[in-house]
Amino acid sequence: MEIIKTKVFNTISQRILYGLNFMYSAYVPVESEKTDVQSQKKLHEKLQQILDRLYENPKLLNFPDTVDEAWEWHELNNSKPELDALYKSICKTLFDFYKFLYFSSLKGTIEDGSLFVSSLALKEEKVSYKAQYKILLHEVGIEINKQKSGICFLLNEGLWKASSFLQKGFLYM
Repeated sequence: MEIIKTKVFNTISQRILYGLNFMYSAYVPVESEKTDVQSQKKLHEKLQQILDRLYENPKLLNFPDTVDEAWEWHELNNSKPELDALYKSICKTLFDFYKFLYFSSLKGTIEDGSLFVSSLALKEEKVSYKAQYKILLHEVGIEINKQKSGICFLLNEGLWKASSFLQKGFLYM
């Protein structure tokens, strides 16, 4: 999906998501024996789909549907301080969601073609699973089964290998 440059948004959530989508980098493969280029491309497309779905429907992560009256394009972001808390809560929710995905792929193991991450591994990283994540990930074709011992992601094994490879690579840059 291509989002057209705009200065007017329906909700404050869309304003934030617009910026993230606009900054999302073009796909660039990383040569590796651990993962193939096609899996990396599919992973990149899945991450783009997440941003697209959230922009179309911010309620997928329970973002508020507060009308975007925060700032006109020419105003500074502190022109309406009463909306700062709302803006920060949306950013924190996004951060927590991506932190969950990051540590799930970093600490998870591939078992029977699925990615499994233990509850203990998430707890060690101070990462929590929220039921809303399942709804959003379902929208982009990633199914999650929450179990007592952890979380199981049902998706193409190649995508998890690509994700794990890229996550581990970022640790050593």
